[in-house]
Amino acid sequence: MEKERINQLIKEIGENSVNAFEELYNGLRRPLISFVYSIVHSATETEDILHDTFLEVIERSGSIRERTNCFAWIFTIAHNKAVNWKKKNGRVLYAEVFPMPESACGEEEIATGLEMNFALSRLSTREEQFIRMHYVNGLSFVEIADLMKLKVDKVKYITYKAYAKLKKYFTMH
Repeated sequence: MEKERINQLIKEIGENSVNAFEELYNGLRRPLISFVYSIVHSATETEDILHDTFLEVIERSGSIRERTNCFAWIFTIAHNKAVNWKKKNGRVLYAEVFPMPESACGEEEIATGLEMNFALSRLSTREEQFIRMHYVNGLSFVEIADLMKLKVDKVKYITYKAYAKLKKYFTMH
């Protein structure tokens, strides 16, 4: 979803447009789920955090300034909620880290998904976040840097280092 469209939808949500909210929700749900899950490693908590994130978006949409990057703003809300949850509930259950894929998947897809989850779990939390944000959600290094309040070079370094770890893991297994 384009950033200009997100900004327009936030403006419309501030004017109580249900259709704008539905479009925003449908457009950002998947990338936000992936992003939040990379922090909390809990499918149940990810859904709760996503819900809380969109509630805050609705509540604060009327007070957004004209030049705000709403895409980064929404991800920042989700990030803060996920990190706060992680601080309170650091314990992670194995079943939550490796949820069983939907039964519609074949054995090969299940094995690949479990292997990828296992490989990602071997990375640091930050490395996993950056991999998911860049390669899964398609965020640029500049967007990630803006969201995480880091320099672009630092984001690139961490992401490439994490990618190298994944590549090494998959060549060895």
